[in-house]
Amino acid sequence: MQELSLHILDLLQNSVEAGAKKITLVVKDAPEEDELTIVVTDNGCGMTAEQCANVTSPFYTVRKTRRVGLGLAFLEMAVTQCGGRLRIESSPGYGTEVVATFSHSHPDRQPLGDLSGTIISALMGETELTFEYLHIYGNIKMKISSLNFGELLGIPFRFDRPEHLSLLEKNIREQLQTIYGGESS
Repeated sequence: MQELSLHILDLLQNSVEAGAKKITLVVKDAPEEDELTIVVTDNGCGMTAEQCANVTSPFYTVRKTRRVGLGLAFLEMAVTQCGGRLRIESSPGYGTEVVATFSHSHPDRQPLGDLSGTIISALMGETELTFEYLHIYGNIKMKISSLNFGELLGIPFRFDRPEHLSLLEKNIREQLQTIYGGESS
């Protein structure tokens, strides 16, 4: 994977497949601390301790549709290559939290990529999902919630409505451009 947004795409899709009704994405971009942290938390079905211990193995998956699961293995490799760390906590019936921390200045750290497109791609079509996204760059914060975004629209927000997705993607893109001063990380 060439961009961190593709790892985020995989994590968000994992949450959806785990039956999550609430997913939270936090991106903390802290160049002054030499860290970039990505956190995805969900209230999906969760994993047992055994599943959690094996989840980064490329030949371990709980999916019935294929025999390999490369997403978390690739994330672990990306984190390790740039002196970071990966933490996965989960409990059956309560959900999962994945925390990936990268050395911000490491030359092998992948760029963030297209976060707005990633979020829309991962969640489009979902009908009963609450999504929260917090992006912190230095001391600037951006927070978007599907619940609050619906209030701004004056109607309940739905991930299965193309017009809603278009507005959400545009809003995320504009806020990220404001945070980064028109640049990407």
